[in-house]
Amino acid sequence: MMDTLLKKIPLILFLAICIAAGIGVSQRQLGQSSTGATSDRSAPTNAVAESPYRFQLPDLDGQPQNSDQWQGKLLIVNFWASWCGPCLEEMPRFIELQRQYGNQGIQFVGIGIDQVEPLSKTAERLGVNYPMLQGDFDAMQVAKQFGNEYGVLPYTSIITPDGQLLTEIAGAVREGEMADLIRNYLASAKNG
Repeated sequence: MMDTLLKKIPLILFLAICIAAGIGVSQRQLGQSSTGATSDRSAPTNAVAESPYRFQLPDLDGQPQNSDQWQGKLLIVNFWASWCGPCLEEMPRFIELQRQYGNQGIQFVGIGIDQVEPLSKTAERLGVNYPMLQGDFDAMQVAKQFGNEYGVLPYTSIITPDGQLLTEIAGAVREGEMADLIRNYLASAKNG
């Protein structure tokens, strides 16, 4: 009993930090996106080649997955948890966008900061059609690498096919916001 409780302390501490950070920080403001779309919720950062957005985490079956397998695609990485209401609200939209744009080089990847069992049950219940990875402190480190300094959930980063950070969104993605970002990216990639 005590061993089980001790194993859950890091997760409990992380959840407390996420809740506190979510109260104090609703969104990271960044400016205008490179696609020309202005948003008060998301925009590009100065991506630097010496800070590649590469990671390796286990999938929900415990098999290690390396982000290099999605190289050459627009990678949309969503950090979430099974207990996070806003995370669960945006996931059906991500499922639809993966279905709609997956054959055009768009790849969603979910990184659950939670235990495997609730993540698996949630993914199955929602019918998730994109890769789901899992982690505790290792996933929190990846989230921090992607700019999530406060541990906010949900948190979504968009990485270009050449490995640069295009956009990040702290908090829930609004209805239509991700679809607009994807369409703008595809239009600029087609024209550029």
